[in-house]
Amino acid sequence: MGETPTVKEVLKFLQKAAPECLAESWDNPGLQIGFPDRPLQALLSALDPSVSAVEQAASKGAGLIVTHHPLFFKPVSSLVLDRFPGDVVESAVTRGISLVSLHTNLDSARDGISDTLAEMIGLRDLEVLEESRKDEGVGLGRIGNLTETETLEQVFARIKTALGLSHIRVTAYSSTFVRRVAVVGGSGGGMITEAVDAGADMLITGDISHHQALDAVQRGLIVVDAGHFATERAAFSRVIRKLAASMKKLGWALEVYTAEEVDPLTVL
Repeated sequence: MGETPTVKEVLKFLQKAAPECLAESWDNPGLQIGFPDRPLQALLSALDPSVSAVEQAASKGAGLIVTHHPLFFKPVSSLVLDRFPGDVVESAVTRGISLVSLHTNLDSARDGISDTLAEMIGLRDLEVLEESRKDEGVGLGRIGNLTETETLEQVFARIKTALGLSHIRVTAYSSTFVRRVAVVGGSGGGMITEAVDAGADMLITGDISHHQALDAVQRGLIVVDAGHFATERAAFSRVIRKLAASMKKLGWALEVYTAEEVDPLTVL
């Protein structure tokens, strides 16, 4: 039987895999709610901090929830306990459950969200789209090549299969073939310039605005808006499973579960 780690030990391990120095200046990863010295027998991964995630963690005996999105982005001056984020705080504290976030630091890290999303799409020869000022070889987004040039229909089908989607949004296009593809999990509309400068035929991301779409069309870049949820959810789950395997190699007896979540936006 393996060793039982504490919340603090697991947090230290996670921060080594995704150093907080890689986080964007506006971000707030790390311990959100915590009982640092409590031993853990299980943890739950979830894209978003929610009462549902807390309840799922409690049902599985998980004393820690690891989320991608932070519970808090700005200093809190008051908490109303029957609405977000106060409801999550109350639910977690009363159950003795800690909450840790790995956000843009995990996006940028090696083998993090960006690398994993690119691998899921089938890209090779990966390069960082926007290099971090803190470390070489890491940063936001990735760009790489498909094994061979594919038609748009083939690439669209590839994206839907990889991310488990029935629908995607696509900007207007004139080209019908794709080889070089950039990916940015979540909201990547602000990286259209970086994608164009890196020679991308296509950018796969989420949360594309009207004006960002117009900009992409004018520059000849095909943008696939696969949604914020889908471009992060599957990749985040994969990253946590990889980290769980590494924790087992440390001799830790720690069960790792994945929360059941659905995209808050539905296509009708």
